[in-house]
Amino acid sequence: MRTRAILVLALAAAGCGPQRPPNDPDGRRPLDPGVAALWKKEFQEFAAALKLIASQDPVERTRGIDRASAMAPYEYFNWLSPTDQQLLTKARAGDEAAVAELTRRGDVLETVQTFHKPYDKRMWEAARQRICSKGADMAAYVAQVLLLSLLQSKNQQIYPEIRTLLVAVGEPARVLVIGVLIEKADRAEDVPVGRWGEITQLTAALVAFGDRGAEGVRAVAESPKRYVRVCAARAIAEARALEFLETLSRMLLGDRDWEVRAAAAEALGSLRAKERSWRPLLQALERERDKLVQPKVLVALGRSNCVEAVPRLVSALDVPKEEVVLAAAEALYDLTGERLTTRAEWVKWYREKYPEWKAKRPP
Repeated sequence: MRTRAILVLALAAAGCGPQRPPNDPDGRRPLDPGVAALWKKEFQEFAAALKLIASQDPVERTRGIDRASAMAPYEYFNWLSPTDQQLLTKARAGDEAAVAELTRRGDVLETVQTFHKPYDKRMWEAARQRICSKGADMAAYVAQVLLLSLLQSKNQQIYPEIRTLLVAVGEPARVLVIGVLIEKADRAEDVPVGRWGEITQLTAALVAFGDRGAEGVRAVAESPKRYVRVCAARAIAEARALEFLETLSRMLLGDRDWEVRAAAAEALGSLRAKERSWRPLLQALERERDKLVQPKVLVALGRSNCVEAVPRLVSALDVPKEEVVLAAAEALYDLTGERLTTRAEWVKWYREKYPEWKAKRPP
């Protein structure tokens, strides 16, 4: 699969990021579902115990070691070596290095709880910086926490902010995004109903990495699975990534599946890139014959503020297809602001007022 190969190569080229399980053929660590258990009671108790271990008071430190040890076999950082419980055994024996490592992990667990609170730009960024300062392994960890937040629909109001935080984490986050994107795209069945929102968000996150993510985004847009390609178009629109206008144009004018062409048309319309969006949309208006794509192209022309499309939109009111007529009327309203409801009214407006209206339009 070409898409998978490109993404895997991008991942391999990174040369950093979280440690990968040996049974993973691509050398990538999948998203750990255990991270999602951040806010369970046992997590809270374990984090509180590690905080006690950081105390300079020997009594408090011993109490923390006792509490955390009593929770065995529970441990949170089970992918690190030594594991939490192994460190606790060493700390009980007086190993100061083990105490220092448990203190580091406890500080991270206390800080990461910030991401369970309502979004606050200053607090979330401070938490990211603090955790990343604890080492590459913790930077990889906070990338997991943030990516899991990005894949939760309840956070859709702050998706752009989460993507910004992921980019700030750096290469460990990019590696993780690509790895999870490969995994989910591989497993997805090419049917309309599925977890396409996750693939859209992962692709939008890759868009946010700029040049470092561009090749991967283009690979997703060329996936053999049509609904993965749809996700690429939606992600480009959501991220308002004008640098991928050419990719959207190719999808609109050359993709074999109507679902992808429709998604590309919608994306071009939402980007409102004026002439850069108009050209492929006007071409599509001439050549597109699918009854489900034609309305999307018409509406997109209106949303992209394509003044040159007005004559064609008025002509489209004569097409004997209700969905085309309604889309043309919607586009004309978006362009002109005129609240006309019949073909006759639009034809009259076009004949009598269009020249003056066009002359007043800014260049």
